[in-house]
Amino acid sequence: MSFFSALEEALGKEDKFPLASELITDEANKFFDNLCKKHHVRCTLPRTTDRLIDKLFGHFIERHCLNPTFICEHPQIMSPSGK
Repeated sequence: MSFFSALEEALGKEDKFPLASELITDEANKFFDNLCKKHHVRCTLPRTTDRLIDKLFGHFIERHCLNPTFICEHPQIMSPSGK
């Protein structure tokens, strides 16, 4: 399963997600913050882009993965060793 493809599909592809190279921008943070607010996904402070994305993925995707699932194309912004 592709990380962002699965998330976009779960959200109905209503909004165009930022490109991977744009995830570090303030605009990307606002985009994911707005998605969390729109879908009532709770995220405590600090509301960083990586935390917002993680909360959205957990809310819409992870809870539906009953069997071991390979998640591909994980965003680099969410990987501590990739920063």
